[in-house]
Amino acid sequence: GFESLDKIYSAKKGYPLFVAGAPHSGKSQLVLQMMVNWAQDLNWKGLIYMGEEGSIADIVWELIWIKEGKDPSNMKEELIGHVEWVAKHFDLVDPIAANEKRFGIEEWMQLTDVEDKYDFTLLDPWNDLDFDAEVRDDIYLTSALKQIRKQARKYDRVDIITNHIAKTSHDGKTKGGMPVSKPARPNEWAGGQTWFR
Repeated sequence: GFESLDKIYSAKKGYPLFVAGAPHSGKSQLVLQMMVNWAQDLNWKGLIYMGEEGSIADIVWELIWIKEGKDPSNMKEELIGHVEWVAKHFDLVDPIAANEKRFGIEEWMQLTDVEDKYDFTLLDPWNDLDFDAEVRDDIYLTSALKQIRKQARKYDRVDIITNHIAKTSHDGKTKGGMPVSKPARPNEWAGGQTWFR
């Protein structure tokens, strides 16, 4: 649904999508916009975990705002219809409840281990998952990402993971001379080159 994005990316079921960027760079907003477009244009349904976007009510509000292009507080009678549209296309994991107990890769894989229910899933952000501190980061990450790739293929879904970058290096400038960061290189993703393998 975005002409500029459609030139470089097509959602392909059976494959994961990894999105990384600095804090407040728009990772969550980008994937929310894509998912709303998929729901509208393709009638897809997804499972969403968003640990940094507030409560379930906040996420529902944001999905409606994106879909309609305006603040839902200005909607009266039609708001119920929009909430029903969200319920039809999105199952939401309560981030507050998830974080009150262990929420690791095993728990995420159990939630997403369902056939013919979802066209996409979103785990945002990756660093919300608990993991076994006894295992080296790269070994844990290699195993977890392999499980995600296998499950996306098994259930013919687009499984989206957002990730922060480990460091921000302002290695570019805008036309006006403001410092900006170029896309993160493999060693700048939190977890390093494992993501790129």
